[in-house]
Amino acid sequence: MEAFKALDRDQSQTIDPKNLVIAFSTLGEEKKMDQNMARKIINLVAADKKDSLNYEEFIKLMTMEPEIDDKESDNSEDEKQPLNFDS
Repeated sequence: MEAFKALDRDQSQTIDPKNLVIAFSTLGEEKKMDQNMARKIINLVAADKKDSLNYEEFIKLMTMEPEIDDKESDNSEDEKQPLNFDS
């Protein structure tokens, strides 16, 4: 709940693309996330597809298993790979 509250800067009870962009830039990610990429990530789990996540959808996103493209991975299948935001 604390992570959700930290991302919900406007206290709207939702996380929108702007919130994700700010969070990733605050974390110092080398590859900056843009609003379009944030929308794609949110819409992976947002039931209403309105470009925002409620708390339950946020939990779902945080607990998703990342999909791995076998062509890009030469690691064993047992290793978890980070989400690829470059697509």
